[in-house]
Amino acid sequence: MAGATGTIAHIMEGMVEDLEALVSKSLLSAEEGRAVAARRASHEHKLRRRVARRADYTRYVEYEKALNELLKKRRARLGLSDLKKTKADYSVTKHCAFVYERALRKFKDDQSLWRDYFAFLRATRSHKALQKALAKALALHPTSAGMWLYAAGFEYSVQGNAAAARKLLQRGLRMNGGSQRLWVESFAFELRYARGLRLRRETLGLSMPVDGGEEDPGRAALAEVLAGEAGARVVRNACDAEQSKVADKAALAAALAAKLGETRLGGEQPRAAAAVDAAL
Repeated sequence: MAGATGTIAHIMEGMVEDLEALVSKSLLSAEEGRAVAARRASHEHKLRRRVARRADYTRYVEYEKALNELLKKRRARLGLSDLKKTKADYSVTKHCAFVYERALRKFKDDQSLWRDYFAFLRATRSHKALQKALAKALALHPTSAGMWLYAAGFEYSVQGNAAAARKLLQRGLRMNGGSQRLWVESFAFELRYARGLRLRRETLGLSMPVDGGEEDPGRAALAEVLAGEAGARVVRNACDAEQSKVADKAALAAALAAKLGETRLGGEQPRAAAAVDAAL
């Protein structure tokens, strides 16, 4: 226990400066600062039980999240929300991540815990940390379709990086060629991407290239994309025996058709629609 106690002492010493700064900014009273330190010490001791439980980490994380929300409300009340944040202002978020990381080292196979961590990092806009966490999770869980889809969704929806999202989906399919869900969502991604390109051109007042009617190679390629060629390619690969390991191709084709109907983009992207029809 001496080593464990020493580790706790080191952790507690590391938070003193930040807690003092929060007290000096009136975000915590001196008594509250001492109470936070005491609660953290109590949680740290529980993590060093002979058999630490997931619930011990979860309760610690929930305490830190509640503390973070309290500080957020007090910043707003004191008119500090718009001021540049200091190291101390980020300290609770950082400490919460520290608890999550230790929990995941112990329970690395717990995918629900990984998802909780992803949600926390996303909510606190810790995007670089989230990218690193996703890379670790994918290395540990390469056969989890959900992990690949989450990572791709983050890159596309939050980072605005369609190329990175597509690369993740393709890697996921190489690892999980038998996942119907991954094929269907990869198809949906390409439909949404083509739709986004069209909307941007409309917003900018740019002319739409005509599929099959362009002499310029660049406009011809763009016309194919807007007509759903990328989505069509996913469908063809999904139904190819060498590319896809999905056993029930009929069910897969039906799922792709359902997704196309859900998006209502068949008329706008005839190449994708034709590929789905051919697969049925």
